[in-house]
Amino acid sequence: MAYPDLPASLAGRPRDERLPVRLLDRFLGGPRSAAARTYSDPPMHEPYADAALRSCPHIAIDHHRPAADHRVDASISTPTGWQADKPSIWQMGIERSFRYEIGTEHVVFFPAPFKRLWTFGYDAGSLAEMS
Repeated sequence: MAYPDLPASLAGRPRDERLPVRLLDRFLGGPRSAAARTYSDPPMHEPYADAALRSCPHIAIDHHRPAADHRVDASISTPTGWQADKPSIWQMGIERSFRYEIGTEHVVFFPAPFKRLWTFGYDAGSLAEMS
């Protein structure tokens, strides 16, 4: 199935060209991640971050049911002190400069201070920009 409003590689079509690594500048997470500028997921290109906000059920739908425990890989864990629950507010920050640390079980990404920060919340069960 093709989704014409998604980036080519997400819509099941081959990409004509690769997006430059220097454009990896969108960090998406909850307010705690944004405040601490710590993320377990790497930065994304703009069109992929926008697609995640619209198309990822975990993010786009307020009460999306998570996978049953028997379907989750037992090797997946959450770093100590991090919250595994879904946030009620999502924030997307833009910053090209970041560093990362590779631990024994996790990779953590640390962006420099954001140049811009968008906030998204749920309105009637769907995600909408708040600011």
